[in-house]
Amino acid sequence: MGRSDLRIIALDSGVAAAEVFGGLEGLSATAVPTLREVGEAIRESTGPVLLSLTSEITFAEVSELLRVAQESGTQCGFIDSWRGSAAAQRHAGAIHSWTSERPAGITFWNGEATASGLPGQFGGLEIVAHDAERPGPALAAARRTMALLTHGNGADAPFGDGLLCGRLTMAPSDVLADYLPCGQGGPCVRSRPVDGELREPELTATRDLGGDIVFWGTCYGALMADSVFDPRGGLLAGLLERPTGAPQVITTIRAAEIDDLEVLAACARVEAGQPLGAVVAALNEAYLSGAPAGTLPPWILFGDPRKSLPMPGSVSEVGSGSTVSAGLHLYRRPAEHESAPVVVVEQRPAEASAPGAVADLWLRPLAGGTQALLLRRDAGAAVRVDDVRPTGSELAVLLREIGAVDRLTFTDMFFQLAQMHPANAAFRYPESTTERVRATLGYLSTLQLSLRPLIALSGDLDSYRAQLAQETENWRVLNDELFGCLSGVLRHVGGVIHHHYAYMPLAPERSSVRACPLCGSPAEYDVYQLPSRATARAVVRCGRCTVVSDADAAFESVLLYGPDEVTAGQSADFTIRCGALPAGGVQHARAGLFVQPTPWPFGDQGTEAVATDVDDDLALALSWRPPADARPGRYFLLAPMVADGAVLVARKSVRVVRATG
Repeated sequence: MGRSDLRIIALDSGVAAAEVFGGLEGLSATAVPTLREVGEAIRESTGPVLLSLTSEITFAEVSELLRVAQESGTQCGFIDSWRGSAAAQRHAGAIHSWTSERPAGITFWNGEATASGLPGQFGGLEIVAHDAERPGPALAAARRTMALLTHGNGADAPFGDGLLCGRLTMAPSDVLADYLPCGQGGPCVRSRPVDGELREPELTATRDLGGDIVFWGTCYGALMADSVFDPRGGLLAGLLERPTGAPQVITTIRAAEIDDLEVLAACARVEAGQPLGAVVAALNEAYLSGAPAGTLPPWILFGDPRKSLPMPGSVSEVGSGSTVSAGLHLYRRPAEHESAPVVVVEQRPAEASAPGAVADLWLRPLAGGTQALLLRRDAGAAVRVDDVRPTGSELAVLLREIGAVDRLTFTDMFFQLAQMHPANAAFRYPESTTERVRATLGYLSTLQLSLRPLIALSGDLDSYRAQLAQETENWRVLNDELFGCLSGVLRHVGGVIHHHYAYMPLAPERSSVRACPLCGSPAEYDVYQLPSRATARAVVRCGRCTVVSDADAAFESVLLYGPDEVTAGQSADFTIRCGALPAGGVQHARAGLFVQPTPWPFGDQGTEAVATDVDDDLALALSWRPPADARPGRYFLLAPMVADGAVLVARKSVRVVRATG
């Protein structure tokens, strides 16, 4: 793209910085009187735009400009004008003189895991472990493209066991009224009392970090005029003012749910030589895909949208049939597979394809469906990869296993806490079952680079199919063991597991009133969300029947259908049925039936049933026989079920009567 293609738009006090940049570039800047005309200039532009605004511009105003840019397809960059005219002019000069001098490649750190849960070297990509106590040294020595993702408020942010501190960017004499107490000489609010004294965490200044192009993924990465904190003390200021660093920073302007793998893909696009404006536009497009109407793009570029790395780096664009070596690749999916789940398989020599030998290769499709992110460790010689459509049954198993991670994590947490509940003194979560659960979770995690949006796997296809068969058997064994645990809890706690929710980080999310599916009376349908996970629980409480269903929300409900009256000594037939199934169905489920515990020995007899490979309606036939000498009256039947690691409980009241004649 030629130098003259860039249009420089300035507003009020931003004119001075725009003229600095324009003079260095041999371009003229266009001054406009209002923000409305800035938006019109963006909309009418036929090429990229660099904006130099004023320090009074707010979050909402910048958000609107980003929306206009995204909708009009205009690649847009900003000069940092929020710290005053002098800082804006320095930034304008730094953008012009910027060069990339660090080694080619990507250094990536996410304090919340996902990609950082796979630390190590992938060719020119270094993923720093998310739980590194001191990520600072690795990020200070970062390669030319660096991504740093963590929580934040614009002024400080968690950084391993320490803290990224915006105050360190300011001169000791600087005093900021709209800032944390340290902005006026006070103590660090992140200090902790130790032996009667306040001890600060280890503080790191963003000016000490590396990278020639920086992705700063955090909430409020850029502070505006109406921010809670003064932009002069922002972490962004340190990134833009680094003496040996980059004035090219891509960050967010508000709180946003950041997909770290889309950020990693953006890093790959930068390394592949794409202009920064195009990379930011792709990031915002990915964020908006599938988002509710009216969602605003969060990503913003402080820098020149035309800029790109001087020579393509360690990332290559590959497709089906390509040979790939260790590293990070942008994988272009065949047109016929763009909207369909696929398995990308590694074609290896026969002697290297022993059963179970899965390649150290990961793939995750990106928003839009046309590309995927492919990671390969240094596993020896380069290999060829191909798209292969799995069969319907293989795809169902794949989807089941992906969805099972969060449900099984909840189940493990539930049993860990249940054995500590005072009412469960006789219940123990067997160590052997715990080890099997953890091993299964470990296996599932190795299948996935990202736990939920993944729709593709990698590895030798024959080995993959053998592994699926093995895992189907593993689910049978695991479900049987978990069923025994669930039955044990119910026999000791009185029949409802939602009583344990007070001891778990479950937050009530929503409630509605509908007819009870068993008796028609008004019933509350409550959903509880486990924070930071995809797991939710759905509980149905009938005004007449009390709790009739406690299920993972992916199943909607689990209900026990059958007679309302049972004769002592005679068997009665019941059916336990789920209201829905998770994506891909269920590999293995086990259910049983018994009476809710009574203070006296009851001696009932209930059956168990098993279902495998269910993709439509999960319904199991059960029977129950109260003893011939059962005392007449109203009892509650419990029907526990475990389906692919998820725990579900149906509950129904029945009246036991004595046989006549």
